[in-house]
Amino acid sequence: MKSKNIVWECACGYIQHGDTMPEDCPKCFRVAEFSPVPEDMIEEKEAEHILSMTSEDEDDED
Repeated sequence: MKSKNIVWECACGYIQHGDTMPEDCPKCFRVAEFSPVPEDMIEEKEAEHILSMTSEDEDDED
């Protein structure tokens, strides 16, 4: 049986991949605040996540 890789988004915007909902968010530490991202929104959500990671890196340089 092939596992289904689901894209999960936390309420804070953090994106994680996996077969089951993550227990807690490594970014904001919320518990059970993830929801599955609809397939037609995955690319957009991942792009937003990458952009937010880039802006955080730039903020750290200041």
